[in-house]
This record gives sequence, C-alpha cells and structure tokens, in this order.
Amino acid sequence: MKRLVIMTTAGIEVPFTPISMQFIRDMEEGIKQEFLENGKPVNPPMYKVETVNGGEEWHEHNETTIETDEEKRLWLDYIKAKDELTKFTNDERSKYIMLEGVLLDPPENDEWLKKYKRWHVKNIPDVTDREGLKIFWLMRELFKTPEDVMSITSEIMKSSMSGVDPEDIKKMEDSFRSAMRAPTSNESITPTSSGGETNMESITEVQ
Repeated sequence: MKRLVIMTTAGIEVPFTPISMQFIRDMEEGIKQEFLENGKPVNPPMYKVETVNGGEEWHEHNETTIETDEEKRLWLDYIKAKDELTKFTNDERSKYIMLEGVLLDPPENDEWLKKYKRWHVKNIPDVTDREGLKIFWLMRELFKTPEDVMSITSEIMKSSMSGVDPEDIKKMEDSFRSAMRAPTSNESITPTSSGGETNMESITEVQ
C-alpha cells in the first residue's frame, strides 16, 4: 500500500490518511439539524402565491421577493443564521480533517508547551483536551505556513475522493487557494504570507 505523506515548508515529513466523505456529509447534515432544533432559521423564509385557479403555492424568498418589513426581518434572520451555520460547519469540518487525517500526534509530555507560556500565550488547551491539544500543536508546531495548511488539507481530500471526476477535484483545489481556513483548538487561526493572521474561510467546502 502506498504511503501517503507531504513535506512541510520546514522539511518535516507528515503522513496522512483518507477520511470518509460520507462521514463529512453526515456531519454536515447533523449540524444543520442541530441548528434547526435550536430554533435557528437556516432555511429560507417562504411566501405564498395564489394560482390562477384559486389554489396556493409556497416559494422560498430571495433578495428580489422581499417586500414588507416583516419579510425583511425574516430574511435578515435567515442570512445571519445561514452565516453562523456556514462558519460553524467549516470549523468543525476543518478540525475533523486535521484530527482524523493527519497521522501524527503531539508529544506525550508537555515540555513543548513551555515556550508558549514563556511568550505569554493564553489560549493553551488543557493537556487533558487531546483534540484541542492536537489542533494547537498541528497549527503551531507542524503547519507553520498557509501553504502547509492548504497542502495537507488538499492532499487528504484528494486521497479521500479517489474515483471522483478529476475536474471536480481541481475545482476543490482551486477553492482552497482562493479561500482557506485553518482551525485552532478553540477558534480559527488565519495565517498570512506576511506572518500575521487573516481568515481562511471554507478550507473544505465539499459539495
């Protein structure tokens, strides 16, 4: 069996494995269902139309069908909820890809964390939070550049989409380059080429 690895910009060899695309789809559906159960209007509001024979039809609103103040309020509530859903789904998907796809884990001892305490970093996960600690370690010790993040995510997803039309895979890779997002232990970190932090939205928006 072929060993799947990438080389980081720092010259570290990182093994990885495919993940289940069906799991990703199930997760996305589950997250949307949770939002709906919590009263978040993540589906477009509807409006009623009378047909020529006196019946009724219901249609989804869009930007061109908003007329009343109430319809505007419902539409704005929907846009806000949809944006929250997209952000949360992207964060969870990105974390899942890193946690399940990267076959390396942080050191068992916490010696490597001392420099973060020395340099006043406050968002260090508790050592008992293995998921948070792995994400924290990956995004600071292993994948130190946007290219590293894009590369590992792209390679994991390509290996997970074996048999998919190459054109669809290319579209996926292009979307990575135009809008990336990398997760931290408790929020999104956003590397830039200048060394700062910027949002890298939708690292893996898989259709």
